[in-house]
Amino acid sequence: RWTQVQTAIHHIQQERERVRNALQQLPAIEVFPSEANFLLVRMPHARQTYQILLQKGIVVRYRGNLPLCEDTLRITIGTRDENTALLETLCAIYS
Repeated sequence: RWTQVQTAIHHIQQERERVRNALQQLPAIEVFPSEANFLLVRMPHARQTYQILLQKGIVVRYRGNLPLCEDTLRITIGTRDENTALLETLCAIYS
């Protein structure tokens, strides 16, 4: 059981870094430091991006209504395929 937990933690850490590195390559996107299973990302037109992602079946959380979180999305780290779909969509929007 403990090995399964360690494997899951390792997967999340690897995917979080992969997603962070890819997002940092996109113009006008700021990725905040995180040791959790999610990333907080500031981007132009975050609310519209949120809607586009939802239409594609990619679920993130809009956080722009919280203090100091204007234009942010909370992106939970998922499976490699889920993260790839997210990155491909964001690259199409912001490249």
